[in-house]
Amino acid sequence: MESLFKTVSNARELGGMITASGKRIKSGALIRSGQLGRMDDADLKALNERVGLVIDLRDATEAAELPDRIPADVDYLELPILEDLAAGISRDQRSDEEIYKSLLKDPESSRLYMCSMYRQFVVSSHSRAQYRIFLKLLKAYGGSGKAVLWHCSAGKDRAGIAAMLVEHILGVSWEDMLKDYLLTNEYRAASLAMKKEDVKKLRADFDENAEKALEYMYSAREDYLEAFFEAAERAYGSLDAYIVEGLDFDPSEQEMLRLLYLE
Repeated sequence: MESLFKTVSNARELGGMITASGKRIKSGALIRSGQLGRMDDADLKALNERVGLVIDLRDATEAAELPDRIPADVDYLELPILEDLAAGISRDQRSDEEIYKSLLKDPESSRLYMCSMYRQFVVSSHSRAQYRIFLKLLKAYGGSGKAVLWHCSAGKDRAGIAAMLVEHILGVSWEDMLKDYLLTNEYRAASLAMKKEDVKKLRADFDENAEKALEYMYSAREDYLEAFFEAAERAYGSLDAYIVEGLDFDPSEQEMLRLLYLE
């Protein structure tokens, strides 16, 4: 599939998604993507024309290893969702090495690990505080005439949850949120294939189990998103309550997002 930017992985906008009220998310206002460190000059120019704010959800180590290319006229904010590096979520060298050493031995353990990481987005006070700031920024920049773009490294997990929160607040159905989330697998199919080849070169014991474990670590899966929803329901009673109580983003603020981003 063609990315919104030619040299940015997994880049797409939320515009055009239909909500329960029958309205649509405005085009050119909300963009999710992978890291921006390998953008060419043409994409940098396009970013400058379209985007007013970039929100980097990576941790400091990831950002230092591959800094974003940001035009001078675009605002940039680092908003790390995780307190520490996390294999399978972070895309820094240390986290990748952790995957290669241990998490590729058992596919099911890798899948359960990823589910546990999605639950952390709910139970971690740090992650909740950061997602609250993220939503506040969308409210502050809405109506500016330019898009807000948020990204992590692959645009899959941290950026995926951010997109899901926005879509839910705006009234997108579970089925459409899941469809958008799983699109990552199509956008990043070539990247996963390259990752498999890289790991094969590093590990002589690479087999079918290791390949399956790698797919679990680097793919978007419905059960990961369900793990997040279930954790929110256990802790707060519902996803709506998680947003209000856990993220301290009240109904009036949510209505403001709908006014800003729906048409």
